[in-house]
Amino acid sequence: MSAVYVRSGGGAVDTVALTTSRNPAPNLVPCAKLPDSSEPKPVLRCAVERGDVHVALDGVNVEAATMRAAAEGVRVPRADELGHLFTDVPIAQTPVRRGDLPPDGDGDGAPLDPPGAGG
Repeated sequence: MSAVYVRSGGGAVDTVALTTSRNPAPNLVPCAKLPDSSEPKPVLRCAVERGDVHVALDGVNVEAATMRAAAEGVRVPRADELGHLFTDVPIAQTPVRRGDLPPDGDGDGAPLDPPGAGG
């Protein structure tokens, strides 16, 4: 699972991206230990654990306090919330036909790429 939070204003776009894993991300400091700074960092990375879920947070143009607050708000959804989380995900009933591939190819619609010089 992943989520991205975006804030825009003053000509800049600030983001915090959360990604989950069953394994801890190597070399990430705990979000609670991020040092404060007078200026937002171009990129901040940290991690938080919730049970057996490891969450990596990647912030762009945000302060350490924002990252800590995002990490504090991370929680594992309850079973009764899962259906609501995925209600807006469209489920394709038929294969999606791409209009940007040529009609000829090797039967699957992909273009042929015959070997040439150097290949």
